[in-house]
Amino acid sequence: TDTHHNVEAPNLIVNVSISFPLCDSIDTFPAEEEEEEEKSSKNAAAVPTEESTPCTAKETKGITRTSRTTRRRLFQSTEQATPTPAKRMETTAPPELPHYKQIIEWDLSSPSTPTPALYAANIALEYGLSFCQTMELAQSIQTQLDDFVKSNVVYKA
Repeated sequence: TDTHHNVEAPNLIVNVSISFPLCDSIDTFPAEEEEEEEKSSKNAAAVPTEESTPCTAKETKGITRTSRTTRRRLFQSTEQATPTPAKRMETTAPPELPHYKQIIEWDLSSPSTPTPALYAANIALEYGLSFCQTMELAQSIQTQLDDFVKSNVVYKA
């Protein structure tokens, strides 16, 4: 018959790596919009306006030439001060966020083992993860389980 009484059950215990950031980059670092607003307000304060530079009627003849020259100099100085995109990425890259890391044993043969999505949802409730972080965690667990099954389960005919 087809029954194999001496067949050993396959090892279905997987070591799954759980990792997620403990804080969000939005919570710890200023938003890009805020940085841009700060830069624009600093640049706006450096540009002279009519209100900040009062002049008499005799001085108004030369003001257009002077203001053009001043604007040109300000523009050139901001061009030189603005880093290239590659340099900007180097200087604005946030430091590594602290991560929660743990390796757990996942028993695929146990009916009480939760699905990756359910486990990720429980972790999200406990640690306050966002929806995207929860889905990334579930996908990470599922990928590790899929890789284990593909590499270890062998069907013999």
